[in-house]
Amino acid sequence: MPEGRLRWDGETWYWGSLSQPIKAVRIQYDFQRTLWVLLQPEQGQQFGVWLEADALQPERWRSVRRALVWCEETAWGAEVSVAPAAGMHP
Repeated sequence: MPEGRLRWDGETWYWGSLSQPIKAVRIQYDFQRTLWVLLQPEQGQQFGVWLEADALQPERWRSVRRALVWCEETAWGAEVSVAPAAGMHP
């Protein structure tokens, strides 16, 4: 599992000591104080990381979660198509 630091500059997420730009984030599991997040770098394969509240300054955790949700909706939202479940009618 990759280790590193996830950083947000207000426009772009960066991962690791090399500050690899991340073009998309997707929250897979949200346990409030722990998140499993998929990161899609500008180059290379997507990978998953665990983010934990204890690893950050506690007062910043809620801000990090909000930023991840906002980025997920803007980066992946246009690519996700939703179809009604079988038997469901609009």
